Amino acid sequence: AEAARLNIPISNPPQGESIFRPLNFGSSRGVVKGKSYNSESSGIYQAFIRGYDITTPVLYNPLADDLQVLPTVMYYSEDRNIEWFFNEEVKEKRGGYKKRILQLDEKTKSKYIDLAKKLGISCYCRIDARIQCDSENEWETICSEPIPDNKVFFIEINPMPTLKPNINIHNAIYALDKTHPIYECYSQYNQLRNTSSPTGFLLFCSMLASLKPSVEEKGI
Repeated sequence: AEAARLNIPISNPPQGESIFRPLNFGSSRGVVKGKSYNSESSGIYQAFIRGYDITTPVLYNPLADDLQVLPTVMYYSEDRNIEWFFNEEVKEKRGGYKKRILQLDEKTKSKYIDLAKKLGISCYCRIDARIQCDSENEWETICSEPIPDNKVFFIEINPMPTLKPNINIHNAIYALDKTHPIYECYSQYNQLRNTSSPTGFLLFCSMLASLKPSVEEKGI
């Protein structure tokens, strides 16, 4: 993430509120806010970024022959509390929060694609981050304009995200409009398939990406 010039929360903050993220777990298991630094724990201690959780899928577009960023999904509590985060308990209850589609600025999108390529990702992935907010008063600005690069703090990248009905990648694909560079590809896919679905489209793009000749095969 540093190589892609993304903003990253400070590790092992000497003061201020922190959050602990255990290694090798998924679905926010074991993520605890306010836990003190312990060198014996197998995980990452970072400064807690006040604001809102966002997740952004990145997908190969066969028409452009390149990775592109899909719309961003924001998770927020019903009271828009900037101290809230999308934790394990919230995910299990499947309630008490809402989703909203946002757009990142072009600078952040470029960094996301750069990160995915540096990690050798050629089909799809999902990048999680936090939007930094000082107060709930920033809500209208967040929802009306592309999120600026200096407000986005990288959390993690998932090269094999969960695929099931109504998951965030589906939300992002459903949010595509005619101005988005992947829209035309999605439209053509729907015309080819009588029973099209977001998962089917994602797998369709992934299979085409896997058929591309590798750098070695090109002789580069």
